Amino acid sequence: MSRQLMMDILAGTASQDYAGGLIAKGQHLACPPGLREHARHFQAYYGTQGLLTFISMAGTSHQLRSAQGVQQGDVWSSALFCAALHVLLGAVLEDPQWKGRVTARCFADNIQLCGPVSWVVLITPHIRSALRSANLELNADESLIHIPAWTTRTDKGASSWLCLLSNVDPTFVLQHAPDGIKIVGNPLGSDAFCQITFAKRTTKIIDDLPKLNVLRDGLAHFILLKACANTRFGFFMRCSPPRLTEPHARLLDDAMVNALCSYANIDSIAPARALLDTEPSRLTFSQLQMRDALIQLRLPTKQGGLGLTAITSTCTSAFYSATASTIQWLAGLSPSHADIIPALPRGFQPPLPPFLNDFYTASEVLLQAGAVFLTPPQLTNPHPPPPPSPPPLRCPAWETLISKARPGNKPLLFAPAQKAVTKFIVPRTTAWS
Repeated sequence: MSRQLMMDILAGTASQDYAGGLIAKGQHLACPPGLREHARHFQAYYGTQGLLTFISMAGTSHQLRSAQGVQQGDVWSSALFCAALHVLLGAVLEDPQWKGRVTARCFADNIQLCGPVSWVVLITPHIRSALRSANLELNADESLIHIPAWTTRTDKGASSWLCLLSNVDPTFVLQHAPDGIKIVGNPLGSDAFCQITFAKRTTKIIDDLPKLNVLRDGLAHFILLKACANTRFGFFMRCSPPRLTEPHARLLDDAMVNALCSYANIDSIAPARALLDTEPSRLTFSQLQMRDALIQLRLPTKQGGLGLTAITSTCTSAFYSATASTIQWLAGLSPSHADIIPALPRGFQPPLPPFLNDFYTASEVLLQAGAVFLTPPQLTNPHPPPPPSPPPLRCPAWETLISKARPGNKPLLFAPAQKAVTKFIVPRTTAWS
């Protein structure tokens, strides 16, 4: 990345033209306030050429001059990169010929363009040119485009894509991905494409679990076991519907139980999962022991259990919580964003965004599990009735999400509500559990 652009952003003024003239010399450049406070540090660190020394495998030392980019390991590198990317992308997207036709969402060095395929194809070369003005380049292997409307065609849009390519430069970087793409690691596309992505991650996690057996401390093993499986798969559970994540979450649940049993040098009790819905009178004594051991493993520590929450039991609530936050955020952006979300959750007619259908399905599952959906009057009631015992799962109702997310209204869905949504629901398979 151009260090001159970094210095210009910190100074707030362009010292030369960038982005093919879309940013003119002397033009004001936006800079995050937190970065500008450290401008003297950046000037001292990146204002002059650096001399890097490294030792080769043969033991000889070599020196290189560093005049571009940020230093590897610098804690400010991501912030500086994002600040430069914001300026360059903004210059292209705010140009009158593109403004309002294509939007961009960025996370670190990932860029997602959203809009009609014809406009995305037209604007991509201009974005690439703007990035090159700052010594940046698009990764050709990861520059993919996915058009959901084409997936229902016989050729999945291959002929239409070839027709579009006939009118662009031969060095055009985007590649057609008919099955789907990954955004920050999360798959977006057909169910088969998502399942393949989840299967790869699940296999990687399961292969890593036996490596924890080298730990001698049992508590450390248990904590790292949960972090290895729950945390790494939790992102998928929040971004993808339960119908896609539950099969893989079930595999992870069994793998975690197997890993604990292997660490304790006992027979696995994972097969007891198939016995949880069986009447106790139909089970043998050994089956009852195995089933009760699994239930004891799943129970929270306050109830005398080990506290190993089943990942499968949180798939629905995690997806509802994340999607509800997204719906409220979308409805609060602007009236145009709010218009794409229907006012009523019942009686809707397709076509609707697929995630809304998945959200309704997740809501139904929570309702059947005993969840209570709170409406705006219930939330603002100064004298709410006492909650029953045990307290039910409290979820914001659809009208709550929409009404409180309109521009000018204070949203009500914050961390406390999400925390309540993602509580663990204890499976009541026996009287004592």
